[in-house]
Amino acid sequence: MLRNIVVASILALVVASFAMCQTNSDTQTFAITSRITVLYPSDLVKLPNSDNLSKKGELNAGDVRLMIDALFPSATVAPPDSETVVIFHTLGWKDKDHTAANFDKWYVYDPHSHTYDLYVKSAQQLLEGTIIAGQRKFRLVYLHFNADLNPTGTDDESITSCPEGYAPPCLKHPVAYNVVVSKQQTQFIQDLHTVLGIVGVPVAAVHAAPPQAPLSVGYWSYSDFTSQYTTSSIKITASLTAAQKTVVGRTADSGSQNAASNALATQTYANEKPSYVGLSFAVPVTSYKDVTYQSSTGTLVPSSITQQKVYVTFDVYLPPAQPGLAAFRWIPHPFVGLPIKGKVLQHTMAGLAVGLPWFEPFAGIVFDRQNAAVNNTSQRTTFKGIFGFKVSVSAVAKALKK
Repeated sequence: MLRNIVVASILALVVASFAMCQTNSDTQTFAITSRITVLYPSDLVKLPNSDNLSKKGELNAGDVRLMIDALFPSATVAPPDSETVVIFHTLGWKDKDHTAANFDKWYVYDPHSHTYDLYVKSAQQLLEGTIIAGQRKFRLVYLHFNADLNPTGTDDESITSCPEGYAPPCLKHPVAYNVVVSKQQTQFIQDLHTVLGIVGVPVAAVHAAPPQAPLSVGYWSYSDFTSQYTTSSIKITASLTAAQKTVVGRTADSGSQNAASNALATQTYANEKPSYVGLSFAVPVTSYKDVTYQSSTGTLVPSSITQQKVYVTFDVYLPPAQPGLAAFRWIPHPFVGLPIKGKVLQHTMAGLAVGLPWFEPFAGIVFDRQNAAVNNTSQRTTFKGIFGFKVSVSAVAKALKK
């Protein structure tokens, strides 16, 4: 019991020392108000994989640099620099009146993240993921495609005349983007709290092509924003500005709707630098024999007890692992662990684990302190081989919240 209190106290002190340098309530909000650029058929064909992009919203990892070069030719539009994370949102309207979306997809291109060959994930999976490597500079790029990609006649699905005082082009159905950046504690500190708990904008005045201009097939825009925080969550929300609009794939109900019901799409990213440390739960699938002494018929006799405990492990990553991707690494990492219950300091464990999807297989050795004599006054340390799997504390915490 005393040992458990000591271990919990040490963990609490670690949390407190980190918390002194971190605040968990700071928030920044950015309303995206940049001008739009109309997409005409001649512009669409210049984009990589334009057919799948405009009909399904698909962006391939191998096409990201081509997409950036096509949208931001350096001679006319400043491309994102090497320090900027680019977030793409592609959306296809389901109908001419833009009452719903047929698809919406999010992609994140982080030039700072580890190369995908370190992880049990492909470059495409990382592009479609929600992990950012603790950065401050961002560029949001959104591309919205008309329901009609082969327009004829005179009625433009997206573009309309501008109100007085607004420069063209203007959108017939404006969409607002809002970005909320919330400072967070590092994943390690969040996991420490979990372990302790277990153990004791209006859119840019959206703007109008002259009547004689060709009909559009959509539009796109971009906006840069800079965060104060390298450890944060980044929530991006796209919403229709008219009350009769609705969420992806559904038409609006009759009657009034609140602003939340007009949300088209939302994506949240976890932004944190790679870390050298982490916390996990280890569950052995093999057991080992421990020897203790019990009273039997008036005498003390040795007794063999099968031990199979759940451990909390302190993980070390070299090179540092991206939080959220640590369990998907090919590179084995060392760890040390203590059982959650019992005489924790008498059954310490050390080993190696390798990340695979959903869990990490591990092999380790338990340093087992046993009685060496019936009087309990002398002890010995034995070494027990053990195998099992580990799951990150954050993954367990998320599962428990569902």
